[in-house]
Amino acid sequence: MNSKLIKVFLAVLTVFGAATGGAEAGGLGSAAARAAMNRMLAKEAVRDAATPAITLERGIYLRRYATREEAAIEAQQGLRTGQHLVGPSEGKRPLPAQAAIERYGLPHKVPEVQELWYVPKGTPARVNPVWGGARDATETTLTQPLPARNLLRIEALPKGQ
Repeated sequence: MNSKLIKVFLAVLTVFGAATGGAEAGGLGSAAARAAMNRMLAKEAVRDAATPAITLERGIYLRRYATREEAAIEAQQGLRTGQHLVGPSEGKRPLPAQAAIERYGLPHKVPEVQELWYVPKGTPARVNPVWGGARDATETTLTQPLPARNLLRIEALPKGQ
């Protein structure tokens, strides 16, 4: 249901943007779209904070879709608390950027790389369904930072669909 609601909402924003000058012109549509996205992300943050954390009973491998700049920072500093990861990863190949956006509802950026993180046993985590993505997709947020040594690999996303 959330996925359908978000798609309808984005369609309305697209029509509104076209009627008011469009995002390309920096018109009202652009400002409305940014405001709507900020509201959705704020609601997601509230939902994430309200979800009780579970303690992982075993270590798992999770993926994070990121820009090259974000990946470079995380390779140096580790993963901050609250960052979204998807998975678990069973050694799957990375999705192309557009497929990742559609599957995991990545509204705020176009990913360029996929990071593979090892999250050890005993780590507290929150698991929620993805907003704006596939019905069966889940996202995991951690309640404590992960050190950079847990970043196992950074892969460029494949070209195409």
